[in-house]
Amino acid sequence: MARMKDIPKFARPREKFLEKGPDALSDSELLAILLGSGIKGTNVKLLSQKIIKKFGDNFLNVTVDDLTQISGVGQTKALQISSALALTKRIYDKQNSLDNIILSARDAVALVSDLKDKKQENLVCLFLNARNVLLKKETISIGTLDKSIIHPRDIFAPGLEMRAAGVILVHNHPSGDPRPSELDKQVAKRIIEAGQLIGINVIDFLIIAQNGTHSILGEFYNKNLTDIEYVAEGIQATLFDLLVDANQEYFYGEHGNKNNTTNGKESYTVASLFAGCGGLDLGFVGDFNFLGKKYAANNFDIVWANDIDEHSCASYQKYFKHKIVCGDITKILESRYVSSLDKALPQKVDIVLGGFPCQDFSHAGKRRGFNSSRGVLYKSMAEVIRRTKPALFVAENVRGLLTMNGGAAIKTIINDFAKLGYHVVFKLLTAADYGVPQIRQRVIIVGTKKDILPPFAHPEPIINEKKWVNLKQAIGDLEKVDEGKIANHYWSKAKKNKGQGNSVVSADKPGPTMRTEHHGNIEYHWNGKRRLSAREAARIQSFPDDFIFYPSTSAAYKQIGNAVPPVLAWHVATAIEKFLDKHLKII
Repeated sequence: MARMKDIPKFARPREKFLEKGPDALSDSELLAILLGSGIKGTNVKLLSQKIIKKFGDNFLNVTVDDLTQISGVGQTKALQISSALALTKRIYDKQNSLDNIILSARDAVALVSDLKDKKQENLVCLFLNARNVLLKKETISIGTLDKSIIHPRDIFAPGLEMRAAGVILVHNHPSGDPRPSELDKQVAKRIIEAGQLIGINVIDFLIIAQNGTHSILGEFYNKNLTDIEYVAEGIQATLFDLLVDANQEYFYGEHGNKNNTTNGKESYTVASLFAGCGGLDLGFVGDFNFLGKKYAANNFDIVWANDIDEHSCASYQKYFKHKIVCGDITKILESRYVSSLDKALPQKVDIVLGGFPCQDFSHAGKRRGFNSSRGVLYKSMAEVIRRTKPALFVAENVRGLLTMNGGAAIKTIINDFAKLGYHVVFKLLTAADYGVPQIRQRVIIVGTKKDILPPFAHPEPIINEKKWVNLKQAIGDLEKVDEGKIANHYWSKAKKNKGQGNSVVSADKPGPTMRTEHHGNIEYHWNGKRRLSAREAARIQSFPDDFIFYPSTSAAYKQIGNAVPPVLAWHVATAIEKFLDKHLKII
């Protein structure tokens, strides 16, 4: 008796299937692939012929007990065959049911699951009646999905004929990436609007790919595909309804603001990550005084803020009117959304801010970089950007980021942000150049959405070194220090860093770069004899005097040392506002 390995390769079931497809195989050959192997004395091809012959037309109803009656067919093989038959019948029944109700995104995907394997782009419409019963599944287009090829009439004409109440559009991405392209967005928007006019509501727009499925309805609700349900015999919120109700004029790339107004002009919405006590946010909101100068309110509305440190959150909440969500951003993102609406990450914002943790990039730290949990938190910011699709984002970090791993770290971060569809630029800014009484340098990374904005240009310095604000100007006699002796006092580090000596700076110059020790205390002391008071440290960072730090002095030092100088942030924010006003033309 011939063994399977003695049969030429082209005649073996598996090779034949791969070369010619399933239609070229007999029933027994298809069953042979499912069985996998034969038994002693009988190759798998002959065994499958024996099974098909025994049950004939009743094969679809064969049971495990029936199969195990055949010599050589054990329970494992019987289960394989019976399970495959049960699955086939189940799918067949669903697709051919006269009352096939689609109640969820999963139901819709099950009807078109084969799309993910297509090599060309397809647009399929699932037409439903008022009870979400499938009236017809129709392929509208095969090939490139382009607005010049796809016209709303091609989609809605069949629906009108069958008096459909709604339609679910399903489109595949042969690339494997389920995220909608700009062309997808343009087509979807046009179809959604046309459906509203014609009277056939677009319930959802699904994109299927090898790497997942994307639902626009789920995007609105920030839900996983498995959680998306459609309403039958009730009030189903259509995509058009959601677009209007949420007042999202910037849906699919048309950014603008929907909330507060400043001087009659609508504000840009902001989500702030790793907000700390609020140094960066204070710069964006503006409206504070520092050393006799007014830093006017900027045209930004912070609608969501987050930090993990409870003490920083306490200080933030005491100063800002909007709420800060105190918790681990990675946990918030893992859960997709939180149960309380006042904590939920917004679906859309114009700007995302994020001073992702710097300790592992700082020269004062252990320089562990990406080899630490904090060193990769920029990826959480990237995920927030992916979900909220801002027109612009701002990330900031320490100078050491530029030299970490020979410059490889900053390149990795820039590339990861750029993959989201943004022009990404960065620049090392010195805070003293912008009126901050401290020689503090920060890397400011700005990303602008490629389809609507050009690259951003960082603000130029406003003062030169000769006119820097010095320590004497910043602190004065705040702590009852003799004014006449301030110039003779010096600032020095309380502790030596390994390989470094004490740095001594005159009171007639700006303060040195403010850092925190591992336990969070400010390293710089007055004349080497006493630590700076929290208010002195806050002045050096350019915090206004009405900004109070909670709950203790030791916590205040840590918060101040980790903060972005608000005055520096204000100049960055002002430049961004002018940039957006110019290129987005918001009136």
